[in-house]
Amino acid sequence: NLLLGSDGAISGDGRFDSGGSIAFLDTLGNPGQFVSFFDPILRTSGDVFFNIYSGASLKIEAGGGIVGSEIEITTADTALAGDTDPDAALLSSQPTLILRAQTSLSGDADPVALASFGFSAPSTSNIDGITIGEITTAGGPVLMSAQNDITLGSIVTAGGLVEVTSSGGALSIPDGVNTSLTSGTGGNITLSANNDLNNLGQLDTRGQTQAGDVSLTSGSGALSFVTDEGEAAILAESSAGTGGNVTIALTDTLTVPQIVTQGLTAAGNITLSAGEINFDTSGPPPVLNANSTQGTGGAVSLTATETISTTTVGNATTPLVRVSGSQQGGSIVVQSGRGLDLGAFLLDATSASGTGGSISLAIGFSDATAPIRFGELRASGISGGSVAVNLNSGDLEPSVTGAGPFQIDARGVNGTGGSVTVSASENIEIESIDVTGTTGGGSIAISSNLGGFTGTTLDARATNSGSGGSVAINVSFGVELLDNLLATGVNSGGSIAISSVGAIESQQVSASGNTGNGGSVSLSSQSSIEIASIDVQGGGTGGSVTIDSATLELFGSFTDRNGLVASIGAAGGTGPGSIRIQNSAITAGTPFSVGSLADDNGTVGALTTGTNTLPVGTIVTEPLILDTIQINNPTPEPEPEPEPEPEPEPEPEPEPEPEPEPEPEPEPEPEPEPEPEPEPEPEPEPEPEPEPDSEPAPPETIDSPFVDTDLTAEAVATDLANSVPLTVETVAPISAQGFGLSPRR
Repeated sequence: NLLLGSDGAISGDGRFDSGGSIAFLDTLGNPGQFVSFFDPILRTSGDVFFNIYSGASLKIEAGGGIVGSEIEITTADTALAGDTDPDAALLSSQPTLILRAQTSLSGDADPVALASFGFSAPSTSNIDGITIGEITTAGGPVLMSAQNDITLGSIVTAGGLVEVTSSGGALSIPDGVNTSLTSGTGGNITLSANNDLNNLGQLDTRGQTQAGDVSLTSGSGALSFVTDEGEAAILAESSAGTGGNVTIALTDTLTVPQIVTQGLTAAGNITLSAGEINFDTSGPPPVLNANSTQGTGGAVSLTATETISTTTVGNATTPLVRVSGSQQGGSIVVQSGRGLDLGAFLLDATSASGTGGSISLAIGFSDATAPIRFGELRASGISGGSVAVNLNSGDLEPSVTGAGPFQIDARGVNGTGGSVTVSASENIEIESIDVTGTTGGGSIAISSNLGGFTGTTLDARATNSGSGGSVAINVSFGVELLDNLLATGVNSGGSIAISSVGAIESQQVSASGNTGNGGSVSLSSQSSIEIASIDVQGGGTGGSVTIDSATLELFGSFTDRNGLVASIGAAGGTGPGSIRIQNSAITAGTPFSVGSLADDNGTVGALTTGTNTLPVGTIVTEPLILDTIQINNPTPEPEPEPEPEPEPEPEPEPEPEPEPEPEPEPEPEPEPEPEPEPEPEPEPEPEPEPEPDSEPAPPETIDSPFVDTDLTAEAVATDLANSVPLTVETVAPISAQGFGLSPRR
């Protein structure tokens, strides 16, 4: 052991190495004061004891534990510049504290009797972990690590980062960690323990231009804070810049304290993950605040393998999570393995001057032991944001005593409405969904594989200008709306499409357009449809209505643009709309009565497109086909398109064998033509006496084995030209070759 004692401060401008323990004592044997201006590096196989240290950057590496009351780092140790110590660069450039306990230096050490530390002499060896009271640095970092527990009083670094790790124990800092800096950037805080992060005071990383980040991790323990009432547990805000990011990762239950990451120009992000998450709502709201007053809201992500819940119910006007931003709303992403009970609180992703943010809830399953409850999901803005809710298994409906109705708001208060998507495997119950926009309606999509939908109002109107939005509902076991379903537009109407195996019930369904064309309404049910009325009128062309159901009851009416009291109105200012109804009750023998609901299959008012009208009193018992109104018009099934025949693959043509070139036949030498002998002049013969007329003699024939006896005169002349001069008439030529003669013959 190395023991240094004095009745005053012990100045140690040097390095200390010991095979045992190192202790700085006063003359009574109590821990003493240790100061150093240069080179304070302590290495020991045992433990290190002191009361107060003050001076330059300090580094202690101990095979055992480290115990002290107070450490103050006032300056960097510039004497270490260029030293071979692996931490020399950090120690020499910033006022730094490095404490590493239970390192590979561990060895056998004799005990040190230090009664004032609460140990019974001489059993003070094998001290576990690190125990220090107050720690301050003049802007430099604090780095600590130990295998076992680390217990600290407080840490203040004036902007320096803090990293404390207990690889096998717990971590406690009841008076908190402050790395804030009023005129710059706050320092980061990283706390990690294998067991509990317990009794933590406030973690403050505020910075004027940029707040520091906070990261808390526990391998198998819990997280708990000890803060004053109304005080945020984690404060990572920036008064003139960007808030810091906060990350908490546990495998056990996380009790969420109040966390603030707001920033003037942009808020920081908050990411929480644990086995279970429970919001402590006993303090001032919101619990999670990632708001930005002049910029973009932060991103909040909550992930739990089990449930997410709150300690109190709250109400829909009290925010639980806020990521609002003046220029752009932030995002809220919640993923829960089973159930989601956020009380009746509000999730706020709004924007006062920009686009609303996004909210996404993804829930594994819900049942009586893992219910679903939330108040309002709000992502409104100048233009609306987006909201998505998905439940893989179970009912998406308020199932907790005292739970209020679910409400979703993605309005565009001076622009277009946002988008809302809701899906669940079974029943869905949401009181109201509002995606209205002053310049255009938003979109609503609801789907359920095995359940139905119940609500009060679905509103996708364009209120000042633009076109109506869209509403699409696709469920199995019915739709029940207690109020209106609207997708109207100041310009053109929007679209409404509902498909359900079960019944469809609603008040008025409207997709009308004021100055533009009417919208479209499509309703399909294998059961009944009971709604008040349908309005798809347009200032231009009227819209379209398509209904396919077993029975149809339109129990309400309105006065259309032409003064008719109608239950379905599709008239237009410049052209008619269309109405098409498929009604299986008519086929089964139940008439469809315009103006009567006596048979639960009819209307109160007329059906009109402007050019065609079915007035009150019309009874439809068979298919009715007009230009723009059709009831039970059979739609021919489209002929299947012929399958294209596969084109045969071309067979390769055989390469032609080269023909042998014929040997040229020798041309025959021309026979010399005999010179003609001069003909003797004939002697004049006496004229014979004229004989009496007689029959002309038959023509002379040529007896030759080479020619046909029926040869023409020309053929004969050709053959005998050299010997017998003849005078012949010209006839068509005959090729001598055709008779087997050579060309010359």
